[in-house]
Amino acid sequence: MTGLAALFLILSGCAALAYQVVWVRLLGLTLGSTAASVSTVLAAFFLGIALGSALAPRLGARRDLLRVYLTLEAVIGVSGSILLYVLLDLDRLIAALPFEHVAFEFTFTFLLLLVPTVCMGASFPVLASHVLRRPGQIGSGLGLLYAANTAGAVIGAALSGFWLIPRWGLDGANLVAAGLNFTIVALGAAFARAGFLSPPGEEPPSPAPDRIALPAGRATSRPRDRRAALLVLAVTGFSSIATEVGWTKYLVLFTGGTVYGFATILTVFLAGIALGSWAVRSRLDAIERPRTWLVGGLIALGLSLLLTRGALTFLPDALELVNGMEGGRVPRLLARFGVVAAVLSAPTLLFGALFPLTLSVYCGGATGVRSHLGRAYAVNTVAGVLGSLCAGFWLIPRYGTNALLTATALGTLLLALLLVSGIPSPRTRFAAVTTTLVGCAIAWIGPALSFEELIGAVRYPWDEAARSGVRPSFLYLREGRTGVISVVTYDGRTARLQNNGLNESIVDLDGTGGDSLTESLLGLVPWLLHEDPRSCFVVGYGGGVTVRALERTDLERIRVVELEPTVVEAVRSVWGARSGLDDERIELVYDDARHDLLVGEGGYDLVVSQPSHPWLAGASPLFTEEFFRLVRSRLSEGGVCGQWLNLFNMDVTTLRSLTATFYAVFPHGFTLAVPESGDLLFFGSRYPIRIRPDLLETRMTSPGVERTLSACGIRDRVDLLRRFAWSRREAVALSAGSRRNTDRNVLSEVRLAALNLRRDAAPPAAEDPYAFLRDHASFDLEPLVEAGAAPRVLTEVAERLIELDERRDARSALERLAHFDVEQAAVLEERLVARGRARAPDPRFPE
Repeated sequence: MTGLAALFLILSGCAALAYQVVWVRLLGLTLGSTAASVSTVLAAFFLGIALGSALAPRLGARRDLLRVYLTLEAVIGVSGSILLYVLLDLDRLIAALPFEHVAFEFTFTFLLLLVPTVCMGASFPVLASHVLRRPGQIGSGLGLLYAANTAGAVIGAALSGFWLIPRWGLDGANLVAAGLNFTIVALGAAFARAGFLSPPGEEPPSPAPDRIALPAGRATSRPRDRRAALLVLAVTGFSSIATEVGWTKYLVLFTGGTVYGFATILTVFLAGIALGSWAVRSRLDAIERPRTWLVGGLIALGLSLLLTRGALTFLPDALELVNGMEGGRVPRLLARFGVVAAVLSAPTLLFGALFPLTLSVYCGGATGVRSHLGRAYAVNTVAGVLGSLCAGFWLIPRYGTNALLTATALGTLLLALLLVSGIPSPRTRFAAVTTTLVGCAIAWIGPALSFEELIGAVRYPWDEAARSGVRPSFLYLREGRTGVISVVTYDGRTARLQNNGLNESIVDLDGTGGDSLTESLLGLVPWLLHEDPRSCFVVGYGGGVTVRALERTDLERIRVVELEPTVVEAVRSVWGARSGLDDERIELVYDDARHDLLVGEGGYDLVVSQPSHPWLAGASPLFTEEFFRLVRSRLSEGGVCGQWLNLFNMDVTTLRSLTATFYAVFPHGFTLAVPESGDLLFFGSRYPIRIRPDLLETRMTSPGVERTLSACGIRDRVDLLRRFAWSRREAVALSAGSRRNTDRNVLSEVRLAALNLRRDAAPPAAEDPYAFLRDHASFDLEPLVEAGAAPRVLTEVAERLIELDERRDARSALERLAHFDVEQAAVLEERLVARGRARAPDPRFPE
């Protein structure tokens, strides 16, 4: 029967982890992806589990525990299926609520998740109480069942991250999880009818109240060892989750902040715990001195945490080796998985071994399993929630990841010192104290983590400076709540704002070289197009270039919503007054932009979105159809949206998907291209967009705007229009038949995260986004200019391109001009040929 129970717990653990991944992501879409919001959701999830564990003893008093367990699994499956559709449509409810606050968000989330999470928390203790009734098998049984449940979580983490979500999306993963719950119910009912799940014989009556019979027939003091075990459960629960947060903070620079990177870390963490529980299970019933084993386990855990901190310092070298690997996605993914597993194996194995050991000491016999197991689980879970909150909100932001990892190791060693007095042997006590003091010395003199070294080892194929092997100079480096923010320079002239080593903005250090063309146009083009713009909403502050460009316009209100406060601090630290935030019209808000738009009043004339990259877990929801619909609903009459999109680390399938997604929401618009920096700019509106030459000239010549555009190489409206790529009607035709990127299928995140793993492997010609742009870009300006003005505008653009000797783009403009004026197109074609001068070809746009 224990084997069948283990099977059920594997399936149940797999389902629970899949639910957790899906629900946290879906709630993040509505409540936001700030550190506070994510921590609130996780706290609500795990506190529901803790409450279920605490209530388990009451359920354990029932006679038919198998029926109780199967009912719990059925309720999880039903409520989990219903909750999916509630979460998918949660935006409307949140937008209608009259107030928002962290306490309200926690209460709201807790109530939403209450039914399934309480049932999850109660399921393990109830099933264990049904199975573990024979004396002498309590410890090994707990070890086996806990290992099985955690192994299921490992499978759930791996399946969710590597297969279910990439293949079937969030809703598909949720439905598979519900199917696992119903499978447990069906199997359980079938085996129960066949008599395979009948409870074993009861153990003999419990001993006197002041003594407790432990699995091998030993006797020990009930209060003393149970208090010690409960303290160990609390401390290891706190330190395990706190260290997981710290490890993730550092390892994500190695694995990448993608669905695959986070899945790798979580899978390794849970696998180590499962293996540790499995390895120790056979010895639990033969342990004669539980206090000695608890102290020894804590000392070994503390030392392993310190050694792991030291091992993490070698990650920069490991990253260099992985970057130099030949092959495709799978070898690189396996290499990362192997490195993470090697680094985390010792402490995770010990976390896994200590938990069933401590449970067996705390619970004692089978009666103790029914009465105490749920309470022990609840204490461990609540401590884990506190560890997560303390690490994310206090220890890392204030003291850093290195201090967090050191503190958890020292806390574990200090607990061992507190418990050492209960060891009967003086020699053992002396050895324990000596080893603990050695561990404290290691914490003091051991190597510390270096984010500089690890960030310096990050290599992306589209970043030529980083790939050169030259180490950058750091102008700023600090751990934020959502990432490690740095500002680096390779040449002393330009600086790169980075999040986890990934470029977010490139800004001239002294201001003489001009700001980024892409970021400047993202803000200014919507302003140039709108009839009478007064207000603007900016998604993401970045390097401040877009905000600085908007500051030089006549806008009356500019609301900037930035997720990470450390980004703004970095820009202010390096660029000072050039941060663009001193203007009284600018309102800076630290929040998730999607959440701010959802709960805000809207009515913006302009919305410009410059989030991080669409393959990153926190940024991908800002490239979905649901987000674009939210933006559209917050625009005023005549409002214009500007959206940035990368060409680097992109494939044609995803590019067509994102193009189809944007223009399915906005019935009017066009696309500009800046291929030299690998960028596209989408512009859309609910209302017809008209490019009026007179209005463009007037606004582009206003002093601040003219200075900004001139520094970027834009002299007049013709220089702007020569960046034209597609009209909306062309974009729709080019993306016809493509799947749209949605909150459910997370297409851009999954595909581009996989593409990022290939690194140096060149994409097939059919998936090269630069070739796609080169082959399909045109100058379909007719829908955007006044009737009859297209030939004149196309002539101006073609003449400028001929002047700049941009031959391929000039021919595209002439082909379009020939639709209106064949003779003029022929004249300009002769001029192009007459120049007879070939420029050096751009490797991305070969002639």
